[in-house]
Amino acid sequence: MATKPTNKPKNTDGKPTAGTKSTNASFKPKAKKPTRWFGAVGIFAALWVLVGLYFLVLAGGKSDQKAIATLNTDDFHSLAFSPAEPDTVFFGSHSGLLKSTNGGRSWQPTRLNNQDAMSQGISQDGKLFYIGGHNVFSKSEDGGQSWRSLVDKLPGSDIHALTIDPANSLSIFAYAVGVGLLGSQDGGQSWQTVSNQPGNGTVSLAYGNATLWAAVINQGVLRSQDGGRTWQAASGFANGALNSNTRLTALAYDKTTGMLYAGSTDGLYNSMDGGSSWNRSNYSGSVAALAVSPLNPKILLLVNTQGGVFRSEDTGVSWASK
Repeated sequence: MATKPTNKPKNTDGKPTAGTKSTNASFKPKAKKPTRWFGAVGIFAALWVLVGLYFLVLAGGKSDQKAIATLNTDDFHSLAFSPAEPDTVFFGSHSGLLKSTNGGRSWQPTRLNNQDAMSQGISQDGKLFYIGGHNVFSKSEDGGQSWRSLVDKLPGSDIHALTIDPANSLSIFAYAVGVGLLGSQDGGQSWQTVSNQPGNGTVSLAYGNATLWAAVINQGVLRSQDGGRTWQAASGFANGALNSNTRLTALAYDKTTGMLYAGSTDGLYNSMDGGSSWNRSNYSGSVAALAVSPLNPKILLLVNTQGGVFRSEDTGVSWASK
């Protein structure tokens, strides 16, 4: 880490020192102007201070990224906060669901085992709960205590992403590989194929404010404002764009603030205008799964590609264990 210089510049401005006498009384040496020298020294010192502060902040940001837990599953796919219980979070993998009741600091198995939970959707009262995955679409009507499979109701069973309308938990969108975007208005009892978009690289869906977003490998973020029938790019423009080389992994939408989050292999991004422009957050690690609390939009939780669980309580500014 760069530090602020402590050595003071020597007096080299050419002025005679006390006690010296001139050999020619009629000659008085012309004093050099000190302003340029001191100005250069001042600029140099200021630059070092700025460099030091930069690395201080950078190092501080990195040191704040401390995992609050580590998951030991073979893969890491989905996260969802309970809208009814502020400290309850669900994590999904190919092996089923884990549950935390202390904000992600410790995890316990649930009754959903050996079912792929690549994606999740939970109603506002916390009772309706959906999961989707490879040959899996299951529904719970008691907050995850019991489950029944509805996969035979879908025209495609390889579900890589799903989301629900926060205002209507019976309205579901799911992406089935090889089929396209599916929609249900009755809680998964019947489905319609909406379109063959956004593509087989779809890894995450988010819905809010009558807008549907999709994270798609090699395409970035796409946005639909007609229920998924047509799609437009939503990866931003110029300086406000997502890195075109990054691989997106997860989306999360906060209905309170309108903030859209996108997790990727190289960090976390956020957008306040639905994807027209993006900002990079202070978290610079990988993201495999992501969720924002519907009860407190300042709280974010993510899991990285090594299973580390990170929590922020200030909208992603810091990620420290507390």
